[in-house]
Amino acid sequence: MYHANSKIGFSSRYYEPFKILKAKVASKNIFKLVYNEDKNTYSFPYLYENYKNELEPISISNKIIKSIKQYLDDNLFTREEKKLLLTELLPYVVIFGNDTINTLNKRIDLIRKYEEDLQMIFEYEKTIESLKQINNIINNELISFFTSITSENHFQINNQLIKKNMKSEDDIEEIILEEFIKTNSSVNHIIMMSHFIIFVIPNLNPKEQNLFQDAANNLITNGFITYESSIPGPECFRLTQKGYDKIYTNNSLATSLIQKKKLPNSDFPDSIYKDVLKTLSDYGKDLEKKPKIFIGQDEEGLRDHFLTNLTGRYEKTTATGETFNKKGKTDILVKDDKGNNIFIAECKWWKGAGIFHSTINQLFDNYITWRDTKVAIIFFVENKDFTSVLEQINQEAAKHAYFVEYISTTDNSNFSFIFRQKDDLKNKVQVEIMFFHFPS
Repeated sequence: MYHANSKIGFSSRYYEPFKILKAKVASKNIFKLVYNEDKNTYSFPYLYENYKNELEPISISNKIIKSIKQYLDDNLFTREEKKLLLTELLPYVVIFGNDTINTLNKRIDLIRKYEEDLQMIFEYEKTIESLKQINNIINNELISFFTSITSENHFQINNQLIKKNMKSEDDIEEIILEEFIKTNSSVNHIIMMSHFIIFVIPNLNPKEQNLFQDAANNLITNGFITYESSIPGPECFRLTQKGYDKIYTNNSLATSLIQKKKLPNSDFPDSIYKDVLKTLSDYGKDLEKKPKIFIGQDEEGLRDHFLTNLTGRYEKTTATGETFNKKGKTDILVKDDKGNNIFIAECKWWKGAGIFHSTINQLFDNYITWRDTKVAIIFFVENKDFTSVLEQINQEAAKHAYFVEYISTTDNSNFSFIFRQKDDLKNKVQVEIMFFHFPS
């Protein structure tokens, strides 16, 4: 991995701290080793018969996060040093548990092949699910922590930043390649997609963010980079020989900083709510024109496209996916720097009026608290007769037990309503129900 060579300026004094931090996000360290009397060694419990999953995702995640924060505080690292260490650490957080999951999947395949203990498969699958939950929690929390200690000027790296007022894919292609220059990359070096999600895409305005996918695909098509992803595993871009030759003979980018939108206060005023909805709507309408992106995508894959447009858009906020809130994990959650929820969205493929009502129930019964008053539901529609789907909405909404009133319709496919909280008839919630047409 490209981080092994420490290309962002690590000095020797940070090697040992980084080694300690990296060990904290190694999944092998969350298992209590079992003593093997025959070999006089200790091994992982899942390598033995009668293994039972005993991982508790929330408690383990909290322990990992607390341990990292405590270590950074106890050693009196400055804010800049914390940012430096976390920048190196985050790519390893992204792949937390992948090695163990791969091992367990191989063991599951062997058990099925030889028709052995099916109970063991059940325990392995529980462990895999636990590891994924831990991965999700520590990713969200540490990215949030990283953002909380990162000021706007953090993105001014080496005075080579993203161009302001860009209007072409060519400009964004330069931005992607510039990241390889900043990390002093050679042929076959990689940059994780998490790096672009954290550092690059938030600095693009919504229109420019829509162009990022096409710009990356152009670089791949022209042979400057390759895209790689393992399941389960991280996504990354790899620099080719052709890309290497290009970036070190064309190394000049303008310097400027794209400002984030200011969040006036944690009450999340209507003006910001409208901006969130417009951002999601504009991106969804643009995505409708690009079947090469949406065809074959599942809910989570499409959700991530929408989520990227909110990441870093507002000052002192974090936008995360699959985040625990109340009784479950909501698809999109935006928080302010004090940890207050300011926007929640749920994403679903449309499967008829039944999914419409069940999604409202899911959102109101499981995910939103009394203080969550601005939410959205995003439906992805495969039906060729898109109009027939839209014609049902006002009537179906009025049937729901939490319905209060209809407000308006925008672009013929975004519907604004007022619903009430499940247990508080007087507490109203603004609900935007958005539809995008993604026929297969």
